[in-house]
Amino acid sequence: MNQTSVDVYLSISRADYLTYYQGRVLMVSALSSQGLRVQFPASVLREHVRMDGVHGWFRIHFDENKKLKSFERIS
Repeated sequence: MNQTSVDVYLSISRADYLTYYQGRVLMVSALSSQGLRVQFPASVLREHVRMDGVHGWFRIHFDENKKLKSFERIS
């Protein structure tokens, strides 16, 4: 990946999010709007959970070593 950020759309129901929250699933895999498959720690979703789960567009920023720098809601 040559980019320093990617955008992903997530639609995770409240029930599905519980598997992340309870630690049964540690990583989330998503397809970016640029067509790249990205993985990131499920723990970054915690601050974005709403009553119906996690839904919307998010921007993931990576450093030069492809490590997660930040994860933010963009819509």
